[in-house]
Amino acid sequence: MRLIVLGLSIALCACGEEREPTRVEPRSGEPGSGELAADDPRLDDLRLDDLRALGYADVGEPLTDERTGVLAWDRSRTCDGVNLIVNGRLCTASLVTMAGETVHAWAATECGRWDNAILLPDGDLLVVGRDPHGESYEAKRDALYLMRLGWDGEQRWKTRAPVHHDVEVLPSGELLALTLGRRVIRKVSRQHPTSEEALTLFSAEGVELESRSLWALCNSAPERFELQPIAPRMRGGSVEIDLFHSNSLEWVAEHPVLGEGVVLVSIRHQDAVAAFDWETSELVWSFGRGTLSGPHDATVLEDGHLLVFDNGLARGWSRVLEVDPGTDAVVWEYRAQRPESFFTRSHGSNQRLACGNTLIGNSAHGRVFEVTPEGEVVWDYQDPNLTENREPSVLVRARRFAGLTFADLEERVRSGVPLPRVD
Repeated sequence: MRLIVLGLSIALCACGEEREPTRVEPRSGEPGSGELAADDPRLDDLRLDDLRALGYADVGEPLTDERTGVLAWDRSRTCDGVNLIVNGRLCTASLVTMAGETVHAWAATECGRWDNAILLPDGDLLVVGRDPHGESYEAKRDALYLMRLGWDGEQRWKTRAPVHHDVEVLPSGELLALTLGRRVIRKVSRQHPTSEEALTLFSAEGVELESRSLWALCNSAPERFELQPIAPRMRGGSVEIDLFHSNSLEWVAEHPVLGEGVVLVSIRHQDAVAAFDWETSELVWSFGRGTLSGPHDATVLEDGHLLVFDNGLARGWSRVLEVDPGTDAVVWEYRAQRPESFFTRSHGSNQRLACGNTLIGNSAHGRVFEVTPEGEVVWDYQDPNLTENREPSVLVRARRFAGLTFADLEERVRSGVPLPRVD
């Protein structure tokens, strides 16, 4: 394994939420409750539960650096192109040049939050979002939607559905999304409902077709995926066990290790990435326990390796890993020279570019940067959308259309030439 280190000075996000005294919560296979002594080893697990339970913040810590926009750009070593940057708080997706200029943007007329947005081959934007809503679980669920916007920003359709975090377009044109529900799963807890997530297939127009329970998928091979317990927490006005908290999915048509017709899913609360056969509803591969901590954005590279953003909840610093699924070996890693200087508790994105560089989204700090295989930063961008207190908006995801200018993208859309897929 090659260890790549580089210093990157970025402030740590603090959400400023008040915490209740740490207590032992009843878990699956764990009876009783009560106060813990300060030296009880179970405190580490409970502190990690606290971090998992924190809601996703919309802004990060106020910037101490007065500069925004492009902070560094080594033109001779970057994979130049146009960057698609999704801002969750502002409900926008923007095309940003290497010079930091926003040349095109989509926005919601009514903004709750955008969980993600992807640019389709025809130039339309597919959005996983939520409208403004009340505090109850039902209000939050009913506010969720899947929406398609044209290149010109006009709404083509909007479907109310309990989608969250990510959506993928299949070769058939159908859409695969992460969805949520809630029910009591007795093997998890007899007292509290579990957030039952699913992989749900929609038509190209957003009509639900079929669904696969993530609980059932993980339990298809329990000997290969032992679920770790998650403490019940208050969510949406009631107690719930957020067992999975999946946050990315990718359709894999063919892979030498994973097989054909496989869905790759990043599962934050299980510290894992897993691959499921869509037709047989079986778990075919998993990775991460003991290596990943609260991961995001797992994606397959051209050589069959996987790239995954390892948030490092248990460590307090983040990194990006490249994993060989044939051996489960970590074959490349990016971390900061001072590890704690690069940390985003939630979100985070990574994309391997054609030149071998890696585009990384430090989401909680509104920052996107590009590193070489040796870990040198060759492009560094600070999003200028700040609050009055200079708090940066959380950037959900960043993707680059490498080798293309905005004029190239616009011409392709006008002439009907499909845009390249970026993962």
